[in-house]
Formats: sequence, C-alpha cells, structure tokens
Amino acid sequence: MNETKISLRTKYFQTTKSLELSQTRRRELFLKTQEERRTDQFEKLRESIVGKILKENNETKLNKNKKKVSKTAKKYANQLILPEILEEVPSKMLTEYFAVPYPKQSKRCLVIANRGHTISRNLDGTMIEDFQSALPGGSFSNRLSRNPKIYCVLDCLRVESVIGKKQNNSNYMNKDLTNFENEKQDEEQEETEKETKEITYYVLDLMSWNGVNYFKATAEFRFFWLEVKLQEEGEGITKVSKKNTYPFVALPHKHLSIKNLNDIKNNNSDECEGILFYHYQCLYLPDNNPLVCYILFDEIQELIDNIEKL
Repeated sequence: MNETKISLRTKYFQTTKSLELSQTRRRELFLKTQEERRTDQFEKLRESIVGKILKENNETKLNKNKKKVSKTAKKYANQLILPEILEEVPSKMLTEYFAVPYPKQSKRCLVIANRGHTISRNLDGTMIEDFQSALPGGSFSNRLSRNPKIYCVLDCLRVESVIGKKQNNSNYMNKDLTNFENEKQDEEQEETEKETKEITYYVLDLMSWNGVNYFKATAEFRFFWLEVKLQEEGEGITKVSKKNTYPFVALPHKHLSIKNLNDIKNNNSDECEGILFYHYQCLYLPDNNPLVCYILFDEIQELIDNIEKL
C-alpha cells in the first residue's frame, strides 16, 4: 500500500507499528499469545474502564479542577484497539476476516454509559461530550440507569456534519420599521444565523453491554451480539429524542468477499473513507493489533487485485 497516505490514515486511528517483524509474522504471534494475554489484559481493562465508571464517569462536576480532569482522562486513555495499515494480504483473508466500511470525517472515541450519563472520550481519554442515550445506563429517564451495575462501553466513530443554517426571523415581522432599524436588524440577523450540526455515533465494536463485559469474546461473537442488542433497542437508539440525544448506528460488519468489496467500492464513494478488517478470532485487546487492519477507499481495487492473485 502507498506509504504516502500514512498521515491521512493516522488522522483517524493514530496507530504505530513495530518494524522488527513482518505483519504476517506479527499476526501469527498475536493469535498464539492473545489467549495467554487476555486474562491479565481483561483485569487491566476492568480496572481502568469498568472499575472507574462508578466513581468518575460524571466528569462534568470536575471541570473546575483541571488537574483532576487531566488525571481522570489518563485513566481512560489508550483503551481502544489501534489497527495497523494493511501491508501484507493474509493468505486466508476471504475466510477469516470481516470487512467494516467506515465513514468519512469520523472521529474514533470511547463511549461509556452509566448512572444516567453517556460520555464520549477521545483516544487520549479527554471528554468530548456528556449527553443522554438509550444505551443501558445512559439516560436519567430510565430508572434502571441509576443502578451502578448497569453500564455500557462501546468503541465508536463520531461523525459531525453541517446540514444547513438555522435562522431566527422573529425580529423581522414588523414592516413599519425605519431604515435605521432595518439596518440594525440586518446585523442582528447575521448574528442569529447558526450552522446546524448533525452528530451520529457509528458503533464499531462492543466492549460491555448492560453490565456484561465482552473483552474476552472473539470479534465474530462481539459483532453478532452487538447487532442483536442494537436491534432489541429498536428506534429508541437510532432516533433523536429527549432520551437519546444522538443516534447510534451499527456499522455493517460483512464477511469479507470480492463481491462485498466491489459493493463497497461501487456504492459508497461519497460516504466511505476506507475499510477496517477484523480477524474472526480477534479479542478486544487495546493498543496496536495486527489482527485489525485498514485501507483507504481508493485502495480497494488494489486489494481486490492482490486477493485474486492468492
């Protein structure tokens, strides 16, 4: 793949990699060792994410104390899988991988819902926003959300798009105003025009749902269970409401095939930034992970050609 595109890629995923071993070899080693590592890693995750939810998820009360906010952010930093750039096509890519197209202008984030709050965080752990959601534990309107054992942790992509301008014309109803007053109101009109932003959270992966943790589960099960749980929530999770400030939409997790790659290439040019590839057996172990790779949209045909040569 073209190395000149690394800067654009790292804008979305901020990944680094070891140059000592080939990507193929790193995958082989990761598959062999992730079973051994997952118990220790799970304990670390539970302590850093799940264990801190009850005490520190409501960061809005801490904003006056910058040092404490910074300390809180560090505890949530580096909790997401960081994919590698796809450099070497796996020999069994068509039988062992999912393809997940991801949207343009997306921002990777950790989303935690607990005790009536839903908070999204950047890769460095700093808070993006605090809002209400229909996720388990994510809304004050649900009495069950008050139970500290009810929580949800998701790996998401946040997309913020401008859909137009909202104008307040309430001061322009009187037609008998003087020229001076009209000029003054023209200035006021410019100030009242605001861009209307639409925010959507695209769910990439499942870490915890309704107090049950899935860090130890394979990607194959996590993606299946994520689809089941979001479907159970129905429109309550995908539509904007007082209980759900922003829609949560599951990204398509497709079994990799030449047909699916062509479908993505031919039907998503205006919306798709690239494709993530997850190995079926990949556990949720944060940091660099050779079992998760990605390419940019304009590299899809190159990948198809390489797969067909296998």
